[in-house]
Amino acid sequence: FTKPEYYNVQLTKADGKAYNIPRTDLPLGPLSISAYLKKFVDVEVKLIDFNAEVNALDAVPFDNFEALCRHFFMQAQDFMPDFVGVSSLFSPSFPNFMDCGRMAKEVWPDSLVVGGGNIPTNSYEQIYRDMGCTFFDALCFGEGEKPMLHLLQADDAEAYLAASDSWI
Repeated sequence: FTKPEYYNVQLTKADGKAYNIPRTDLPLGPLSISAYLKKFVDVEVKLIDFNAEVNALDAVPFDNFEALCRHFFMQAQDFMPDFVGVSSLFSPSFPNFMDCGRMAKEVWPDSLVVGGGNIPTNSYEQIYRDMGCTFFDALCFGEGEKPMLHLLQADDAEAYLAASDSWI
């Protein structure tokens, strides 16, 4: 993002630097899960859409995506979540997905950090076995609305995760 190739679509921000223009698709998965959960349980949900946040910045004073995640997560310190969900759909976002999970566990170490979307559905073996990931407590396999609802409703979240076919 901070070092676009000449052939990428670029945006020059107020700091005078050129950046890749991040994709601005709506985060439909997290929005759908949020709406579904709110229909069945009394839950407070906060969503950070990094594409929208980056587009809104006048300058990007971060050297990497991990620093960007830390910044936005630290701004939400008044919110102490029981669960943190990280979602990413497209393979080029794999490193960003991992950075978000790592930063979520660093900022909220007592929260259960779960991942979802196309990346963990298709790359869970790489994430856990090949990379030895320890910051994601579980990865959702496939659609996440019902598995997230059941996770929030579980008396013992860790036992539910261990027994469910929807979580890895």
